[in-house]
Amino acid sequence: MAAELRQCGMCQLMKPSGIASHDGEVFICDQCNADANKFLAIQDSLGVSPEAVGGDQRSRRR
Repeated sequence: MAAELRQCGMCQLMKPSGIASHDGEVFICDQCNADANKFLAIQDSLGVSPEAVGGDQRSRRR
């Protein structure tokens, strides 16, 4: 059986796998989620404070 395709809220492409909000309204594909995690790792390695980029983005994703 084929996987259900959903539209990613970031890249707007139709993707079969990813994460969704608890209410199911927001879907982020695996690739965009990986890109976001990579961005956060780079940000952390540079020592940029969350306040400098508008708050702690990690707490908003959960």
